[in-house]
Amino acid sequence: MAVAVALLVVHLGRLFDYVLVGYHIPAVICGAAAVVAALCAFRVLKTWPARAFMLFTAWMLLAVPFSYWKGGSASYVFDFVSLPFVAMLVIAAAPRNVKDLTRLFSVTAACAVLNLAAGVWLNPLSDGRLSFEGTFGNADDVAILAGFALPFLVLLAGQVRPAPLRLILQWAGAAWLIRVIGLTATRTGILALGAMLLAYLAGLKISRRLLAAMAVGLGLVLLAISLPESALQRLSTIAQVPGFSDQYRTDDDEALGSAAARQALMLDALRLTARFPLFGVGPGMFAAYRGENPGVRRSWQNTHSAYLQVSSESGVPALIFYLLFLLSIFGTIRSVRRLSAVDSDPTLTWGRSLALCLQLAWVYFVTCAMFMCVTEYVYPFILAGLALAAQRLLLQKAGAPAANVGTAPEPAARTT
Repeated sequence: MAVAVALLVVHLGRLFDYVLVGYHIPAVICGAAAVVAALCAFRVLKTWPARAFMLFTAWMLLAVPFSYWKGGSASYVFDFVSLPFVAMLVIAAAPRNVKDLTRLFSVTAACAVLNLAAGVWLNPLSDGRLSFEGTFGNADDVAILAGFALPFLVLLAGQVRPAPLRLILQWAGAAWLIRVIGLTATRTGILALGAMLLAYLAGLKISRRLLAAMAVGLGLVLLAISLPESALQRLSTIAQVPGFSDQYRTDDDEALGSAAARQALMLDALRLTARFPLFGVGPGMFAAYRGENPGVRRSWQNTHSAYLQVSSESGVPALIFYLLFLLSIFGTIRSVRRLSAVDSDPTLTWGRSLALCLQLAWVYFVTCAMFMCVTEYVYPFILAGLALAAQRLLLQKAGAPAANVGTAPEPAARTT
């Protein structure tokens, strides 16, 4: 359990960006986690998310010797296995009871929020956008962390008593995180927030949907008032679709960060997927192919789409396995929700809130993945670990055999 908490601190809190810098503490923690995973997490390998990811990894390894641009691909695949996948195994195996699982949810929220709070405090707006230093790559990284943390913060604040204080903390925390996303001026973050909202409203009664829609409308007005003009101008280009001129296809440097440059990159990824459909240009090698290939010679940029990144770098089969990995996480979350259904054992209903939290965070991530290179990010692995742990504990409470972990069983029948 301690190793799982330490991994969340390393991957989400990024504490060592600010303190004890240079002592390689994150590497020590990740190394210890690999040992723990090898000793204690074998049963997690039997679950569908783990199987899907192992298929994805196996195909990437197969692609390394057969791909077009081989240099560096093997180390890219090794990083996948040694960092986010190990975190998933440890988090899934760590909780022994409901309190342990609740602690992991709380640590996830606390690490992300404290990280964002420190970043906002230490980093002023740069070129009109909120972009942290340290291991953050750009403003998009800040936006995806804030959106991922949003349902976890609301869940954590929901444990506060009395009710008025709980509502204040939930609404204030959500408003702050949404404003952080707005300050990054990340258009994908706004689209992902919309997808998250739709997923949340879909589970509400009609009367509550109306109230929630009114609250969201008011919140959007307040957000627009509070954001700087530069952020609003950038966000206003969400609906604009620039044309594909030859300039954008041959000189991306003049359009860095623009929608036209992103579209040009996606077109390049589609062309490479069609040219190398089985093994791609090489895992992690899209930017190197564009920057060093004498026949291309364009800027060193990624695809700005996780799905196109996978297909262009590792082939269409890898994309199928990656999508299977994401869908298996969603299936595990739905299993947790079914096991915690209202008409099941009342002692299992605590899982419904956890499942909703995981579902909303999953929706946010997969939406961001359409327009961000987040394939190797740890977020879906954290979701998979937490979902698998919740499913295992719920099955234990329901009296189901441990072999069912990772499947999507129906709720246990109530006894009279």
